[in-house]
Amino acid sequence: MCRVGSRGAPRWSVCRLAPDPVAEVSPALVRLLFVPSAAVEVTDLTITYRKGNGQFTAVDHLSIAMNAGEITSVLGPNGAGKTSTIEACEGFRRPDSGTIRVFGLDPRAEAALIRPRVGVMLQGGGAWLGGRAGELLSYIASLHANPLDVPVLLERLGLAEHSKTTFRRLSGGQRQRLCLAMAIVGRPELVFLDEPTAG
Repeated sequence: MCRVGSRGAPRWSVCRLAPDPVAEVSPALVRLLFVPSAAVEVTDLTITYRKGNGQFTAVDHLSIAMNAGEITSVLGPNGAGKTSTIEACEGFRRPDSGTIRVFGLDPRAEAALIRPRVGVMLQGGGAWLGGRAGELLSYIASLHANPLDVPVLLERLGLAEHSKTTFRRLSGGQRQRLCLAMAIVGRPELVFLDEPTAG
C-alpha cells in the first residue's frame, strides 16, 4: 500500500510492502526458478581413482559451461575422463574437488529437483537384459508426467517390429536406439548421452 502527499502532489510517499515471497522459499527453489544461461556448469572438477598403491587422475581441474539450447560434445581417448565427467554431472559420481551445477543446482544434493528434467543414456546401456523393448520404454514413460508416445517413438527409431524382443536379443545398434528412446521419452530439457554411437 502506498500513500502520496496531500492533494495528490508526489512530495512524499509511504509504502508498506508485502513480505517478499521469494525470501520465504528454499534456496534450491529460487535457483530452480531463476535458471542461469548455462544448463551445466563445471568448475575446477577433479576426479581420481586408486591405481595400485597410488592414484590415477581421470579428470584434472576441468572447467566448462554448456549453455541451454546447445549441443556439446566431449571428445577424447579411452581413459580421458569423459564418462567420469558425465557421471559426476548426472550426480552418479562424487568428485574429489570442484563444483558442478545443472540448472544452477547441485546434482547430488538436489537430485530430486533435477532428475525429472534430465534424460540419461548410460555407456553400457543400463537396461534390464530380460526386459522387452516396448515394455522397458513404456515403464520409463510411466515415470514421467507428459511422455512422448511410445509406439510412435519406437516406430521413428526403427524399433516397432522389435517391441517384443528382449534387450539381450537386440543387436548393438538396436540397443543403442532403445537406450536413446529411454533417455528422451520423458521430454527432458537436458540429455546426457555417453558413447551414443558405440555399437
